[in-house]
Amino acid sequence: MESLFHPSWGYAATVVLTMGGYLLALVLIPRILLDRRDPEATMAWILAIIFLPYLGAAAFYLLGRTRVRRRTRKKLLARFRVQRSLNTLPETSPAVDIPPAGAGREVAKLVRYVTENPLVPGNRVRIFTGGEAAYDQMEAAIESAREHIHLMSYIFHKDEIGHRFLDLLTQQAERGVEVRLLVDAFGASDLPGSFVKPLIEAGGRFSRFGPMLGAKRRWRPNLRNHRKILVVDGRIGFTGGLNIGDEYRGRKEKWRPWRDTHLGLDGPAVRYLQAVFVEDWMFSQGEDLAESRYFPEIPEQGRELVQVVDSGPDHDHETIHTVFFTAINEASDRIWITTPYFVPTPAMLLALKSAAWRGLDIRILLPGR
Repeated sequence: MESLFHPSWGYAATVVLTMGGYLLALVLIPRILLDRRDPEATMAWILAIIFLPYLGAAAFYLLGRTRVRRRTRKKLLARFRVQRSLNTLPETSPAVDIPPAGAGREVAKLVRYVTENPLVPGNRVRIFTGGEAAYDQMEAAIESAREHIHLMSYIFHKDEIGHRFLDLLTQQAERGVEVRLLVDAFGASDLPGSFVKPLIEAGGRFSRFGPMLGAKRRWRPNLRNHRKILVVDGRIGFTGGLNIGDEYRGRKEKWRPWRDTHLGLDGPAVRYLQAVFVEDWMFSQGEDLAESRYFPEIPEQGRELVQVVDSGPDHDHETIHTVFFTAINEASDRIWITTPYFVPTPAMLLALKSAAWRGLDIRILLPGR
């Protein structure tokens, strides 16, 4: 019996696969060149597409596209509406003029240019280096709410602290307080819908940022919302590195000890934290919260100058990277860095080397494991 697989078929398949690889390269390489990325990354993606076209294309589709394109217009519209709302608000604590000289001058100028957020005086800042103290203050703020509670977290676990927060949010929703909870669809993928059902039934709102399921959804594991923000009544704010989970309290043996930093903020600068939440909520849910009642007038609460810096793949500038780079170059005495991940770009590494050569005190604190 004659074989069903003719030798020429293998040759034809090889030709088809080869031509398909060339076609992928022709389509993707120009796109890679047009993306604003550093030369090393550009060359790495091009070589991957040339030598491993199918694997390279799949990897680029999942991980290489650093800009949100299909929904950029929606995100920009949300930002525009929020910024317009901020611009119409009365300034109870006017933005201070950036000094002509002194530490932080160039950084403050840069942040104002790329984010439009001013340097705001009259704030009280609290720094927390452990989960228990931060969570206690966050829970107290939630309990004090009279109008609204906006909570955004990359991770929200169904554990002891997760139950505590959800119970508080549900209780406040039952009292008539507006409650909105926004989690990342990937970071909080283990959070079941049944867990947040009591909050929804009590009148609270819940949303997942960047859903990964559905006909119009695209799985983009590298484009997530890692922000952690709590704003209560537009007057009290928290942000930093703490998600909602027992590991941040040192309660999970596998992750002990845990070290993270969180900030409590009281004062006029809270409105700029609120603006970040409102923008992300509008993008995720379509609900327009750019109203003056969410941005109340706040009298001065302290003496700290605060400037809120927000960034993301939908921004025109690599804001955080650029701000850090400028701060390192502007430093005149010391640079102390603590971070869970340290993968500096060549430019950032050169800036640190240059600072060390200038005799600055450079210290970098990383996790032990």
